[in-house]
Parts: sequence; structure tokens; C-alpha cells
Amino acid sequence: MKHAITLLAFFGLMSSPLAMAAIPAKINAIPGALIVNWQPQDAGQRMGDALEVYNDAGDLLARVPARMSGQQRVVLPAKTQGDLRLSLGSEQAQYRVPFGFGGGQE
Repeated sequence: MKHAITLLAFFGLMSSPLAMAAIPAKINAIPGALIVNWQPQDAGQRMGDALEVYNDAGDLLARVPARMSGQQRVVLPAKTQGDLRLSLGSEQAQYRVPFGFGGGQE
């Protein structure tokens, strides 16, 4: 019985978004840009050609060629804030920009 519960918990976790693979990078925000620090990965692993950044409304904010190594800067509109969705091929990641960029003038 204990083994069956463990298996059910394992397969339940595998179907949740927390267990799915995400973009292999650490993301940081600076005013007007995201800094993407790509993590080492298998040489044979192909994720996608372009990194796309969407806002919470689903609008495309940026599309840049993915370098997949080192550090990469993705320029965003100056007043970007809120939840962002990063997409690389079939992989996605969420990122929250907790403050507004820009001078506050419209």
C-alpha cells in the first residue's frame, strides 16, 4: 500500500508544472532589460532558436536569438512591470518584475 501511494504521488508530481523542465537560465531584471544567465546543458539538447518575452496580456515584448551560453541581455520597453512569460521552443518560464521601470511620465 505504501509503495502504491508513493507511485501515485510521483506520477502526480511529474504532471505538475513544477516538475516540467523550464528554460535553463537564471533571470534578473535591470531597468529596461532582463539579464539571462544561461546554465550549462547537454550538447545534444536543442531547446529553440529564439527567446521570446510576453507580458501578462500575451503581447510579445521581445524576441531575440537565444545564445544558450554565457550572459545575454534582452531589451524591454522602459515601463515593463508585472508578470512576464519567457518562451524558448516548447519550454516556458514565469518571471515577475516587482516594480515599474521608467520615470513615471506618460
